[in-house]
Amino acid sequence: MKKWLVRVLLLATLTLEVACSKPPVVQKNAPPLRLSLTTLALKVGGFNRVITITATTAVKQVKYTLVPALPAGSRVSPASCGDMKAGSTCELTIHPGAKPSAAAGTTQKPSVLRVQGIDTPELTTAITVLGFGSVYQQGYVFALNDSISAHQSVDASTMALTDNGTQIAWHQGANAVTKATSLVNGVMDTAKIHAKYATELNAANLCATYTIDAVGHSPCQAGAICYSHWYLPSICEMGPTAEHANCEQGVANIVTNVVLTPYGLGDLSGAYWSSTEINAGNSWVQNFVEGDASAQLPMAKDFQLSVRCVRRVSA
Repeated sequence: MKKWLVRVLLLATLTLEVACSKPPVVQKNAPPLRLSLTTLALKVGGFNRVITITATTAVKQVKYTLVPALPAGSRVSPASCGDMKAGSTCELTIHPGAKPSAAAGTTQKPSVLRVQGIDTPELTTAITVLGFGSVYQQGYVFALNDSISAHQSVDASTMALTDNGTQIAWHQGANAVTKATSLVNGVMDTAKIHAKYATELNAANLCATYTIDAVGHSPCQAGAICYSHWYLPSICEMGPTAEHANCEQGVANIVTNVVLTPYGLGDLSGAYWSSTEINAGNSWVQNFVEGDASAQLPMAKDFQLSVRCVRRVSA
């Protein structure tokens, strides 16, 4: 009985050792190198961000180049990843400097990071350093949130490059409450307006259905990189704290970060609808004028005003 028990224990031990010593499963036909990101956006003077290179097999002399170079003051470390073992990773840290990839109002030209080892295909990541007023994904950047994971792009919000409409009502029919009352969340407001008036041609639906592709076609053409999920901005995304809607201090907005000196971008002039409802008959309007004399005003929903859509970028 004791001998039989010993044999069982020995067999169990050997089985466990064999199971624990199995090599890691490698996906068949997996590329020898993988990059965690194909695009990366960073904030001017903001936090470092990381691109991870993973080797699925042993790869020698893993190096990278940047064409064109990053803007002055930005850099990547380490200088190379050297020889990589199967299953190993190498983290490239991108340190953003004080200059964007292009001046405000100018279309960004990304720096292309090209990664390659001996006898491996080249992999690329497009890296862009953004500031307020940067033109990115068919919009002017007016908000940058850097307090997110270092392994993804900075959160950015952009305003469309041109007006999406000039004679559009917030709502054309009988007065009703939509509960789209957020001062800061235009995405939520737009969704509530669309749910209430799904088929109406109004300011919020104009933005909800807007698309534009990477070369400027609207709507997007088949096969092109398409930028969608636009929305009508809330009133505090449009203007600053000192104006009539009493926005909280520190909310990134179009007036402060795009319209005012030194940028003066967007050709915004006159009254534009926000997504923020005041009551059944009125919603907030942002009136854009030259200099810093912009104002927020209540307006009857059936007035015919201008619309400029915005979008939260996901890179």
